Amino acid sequence: MHFIASIDADSINVTRINSPVGTRIRIKLSDAAKTSLKRGISEGRPNPLSLYGEPMGHYFSRYPKLLRMYGGKEIPVNINEMVPSEGDDFAHGWRKFSDENFTVFWKPYETSPRRFLCNGILVQSRYEGPAIQASANFFLDMPHLSIYDRDGLLPINLQRSEVKVEKAPFIIKLKSCRVDDFIIYTLINAPTDGSLEWFGRFHGGARASPYGHTGAGALWFLTNKGFVPKDSTVIAEFNPGKAILALGSDRGFEDWGGICLDIIDEHTLLGQYETDAVRQGNRTKSLLKDAVIYMHTVPGCTSVFSRVLVPPYVRKKVESLSPGKDVLKALKALKYFDPTIQAWGESIKDVQGATIAYAVAEKLWTAESGQAMILMEVDLKPPTSRENRSLLADRWMDILETPMIPFGLTDRNNLLANAYKKVPKLVQANLDQYADRNKFQV
Repeated sequence: MHFIASIDADSINVTRINSPVGTRIRIKLSDAAKTSLKRGISEGRPNPLSLYGEPMGHYFSRYPKLLRMYGGKEIPVNINEMVPSEGDDFAHGWRKFSDENFTVFWKPYETSPRRFLCNGILVQSRYEGPAIQASANFFLDMPHLSIYDRDGLLPINLQRSEVKVEKAPFIIKLKSCRVDDFIIYTLINAPTDGSLEWFGRFHGGARASPYGHTGAGALWFLTNKGFVPKDSTVIAEFNPGKAILALGSDRGFEDWGGICLDIIDEHTLLGQYETDAVRQGNRTKSLLKDAVIYMHTVPGCTSVFSRVLVPPYVRKKVESLSPGKDVLKALKALKYFDPTIQAWGESIKDVQGATIAYAVAEKLWTAESGQAMILMEVDLKPPTSRENRSLLADRWMDILETPMIPFGLTDRNNLLANAYKKVPKLVQANLDQYADRNKFQV
């Protein structure tokens, strides 16, 4: 079959012709593409092509093979990255699933711009897909995508330059697979050596809001034996009795978390909210009001009683910011100052009786980062009713069968071996991809 068409053609005439097996596509080239191709011919060396929008960077599938011709001569090319062919399996960091209409290859987004390809042809070299909401506090970046669309069902515009993945028929399956992969990524990459820095940062394409805002705090609650995601269902399964929360601190648990982990029991959580708020000042006043007037909440639990410890640095900063009536009321409630602990509280019992009083006495406030935060201790009980399970909670409990990922290498490896029975290809893909930074075997 032979036809010629422009993008605004009203009708297309298709004629039957005799032709060798295969498909020949003629593309009108830009001047930049012609210059690049001519240079490749004259210099006798391959043209470098990549997935980032070079003039000739159209087709990147490993199979069927594509020959690029110009002026009757084949142009040698050197493609820096190919995408899997439809018949390939997991390979080169790409994951895969299929249904009756699509074969979907996807690759977790890390640092390079996201790409979107359809049938091996590059559609967008810098694809900005919507974030995948795994839970109320968990959002995952959309991965790189290479789709084989057998029947032209993908929602791509007529120019084939933009796609609405959120409207694709396979989006529900893609979200589930993306969450599964993040769980395995966390299981393998979270530290087993007691390092706390990892838990205060965003990894694996996860973030606390769809807009990438970093001030919402850590994605994890820590215990003295492991960690759980900030998800109401998973936390309810863990059933904590107490939580120690840092409000307004620097990102990370390193300074204060290590001290607290040494003194808490296995039923206590460490959490972090509103990072950097005190130092930046934009949320300091309302942060103090929230902490003193309202009991801070923990997802999946009911707060019973809370204590608040405020260092002099925070109190002075709030007083210098022209606090309103409600904030002045909150300051007035902090009427007891303990010189040993160097913190304000509502009563002697609140300050000296808190589990974290010992940790505070161990010079927790001495560093500037420690002075720039409010500490809260919240007594918890199980919720009166359970919320609907999020996608993260559903997949987390199905794959891991436990709310907490342990710190210890032996326990973690046992959990990974059990996960391998559920999603073997995802586990193996992550082990292969991060082989240089893990010690696990399955």
